[in-house]
Amino acid sequence: MTNDITISGNLTKEPTQRFTPNGKSVVEFTLAHNTRQYNQQSQQWEDGEPTFIDVTFWGKKGENFLQDYTQNGKRPVVVLGSLKQDKWEDKNTGDKRSKHKINADEVTFIPRGQSNGGQSTPAQQQWNNAAQQGQTATSGAWSQPAAQAGQDQTPPF
Repeated sequence: MTNDITISGNLTKEPTQRFTPNGKSVVEFTLAHNTRQYNQQSQQWEDGEPTFIDVTFWGKKGENFLQDYTQNGKRPVVVLGSLKQDKWEDKNTGDKRSKHKINADEVTFIPRGQSNGGQSTPAQQQWNNAAQQGQTATSGAWSQPAAQAGQDQTPPF
């Protein structure tokens, strides 16, 4: 069994870099991931409660990400890695504590979108229609992939 995770979101503050005693680079940042839900009453998409996840990015890849971050500014990212649970004992109370973190294998900036004049893409329209009808990813409109004119429908894997 693998322990892989892929998540997208926004960095909550500037990434920090430190070095282990043997000189290995460690870049750390916190990712805010926000789910969206369709509100049937208001007929609008609403942001849900954000989830904050600490990310650790080791070695040269982390250094490259930090350099890209300083050049590209704040943009959403996709993190691929493995989930880890840190455990410790609170020094003041003696209570056992734990927190989930991601050890990143890859971090990629999400390209800046191009304005389409407020028009929804076919995929966004399909998502909106499915949500309005109470459909899930395995029923109705989402049981078949959206057809894109002029695009090959062969999966990329």
